[in-house]
Amino acid sequence: MNPALAAVVKALKGSERDIDASLSAVSQGWDSLAKEVATRAITPAESLQRRAAQADRLLLLIEQVAAQEIDAVANGSVALAERAGGLLSQIVPNISKTSQLVQQITLASAEQTAGVRQINVAINQLSMTTQQNSASSEQLASTAEEMSSQAEELHHTMSFFKVAPGA
Repeated sequence: MNPALAAVVKALKGSERDIDASLSAVSQGWDSLAKEVATRAITPAESLQRRAAQADRLLLLIEQVAAQEIDAVANGSVALAERAGGLLSQIVPNISKTSQLVQQITLASAEQTAGVRQINVAINQLSMTTQQNSASSEQLASTAEEMSSQAEELHHTMSFFKVAPGA
């Protein structure tokens, strides 16, 4: 989850706890008020007027606390949303730049692959030429040995015949 959004959620949960605590305090006030009403021996009309006034004050207090809590949550949410928007506006250009760099790397890799293939073809051709030259050299060496052997035989055969000088 985006850190900014996580902060918004955390702030909202914190505000929810604060509102729950405030409502709990108000509820305790109501309970206390109800106990007080039960213990006092006041005429029903007076009691109702006092309790109505207390209830009005209590409702006003509840509305004020709730309004403050809601305002705080709203202000915090707006600030976090603005911050998240700012972060997103910074991230988008970086994502675009990264995408361009990845495309350039992909093209460079393709060019390198083509170059490596050409080098492999050239090395294979050179290897074949070297093998052919080696085979030709062995064949020439064999032919040279055979010619040398035949030349010795011919020289040996010619030594039987003596040729007179000037003949």
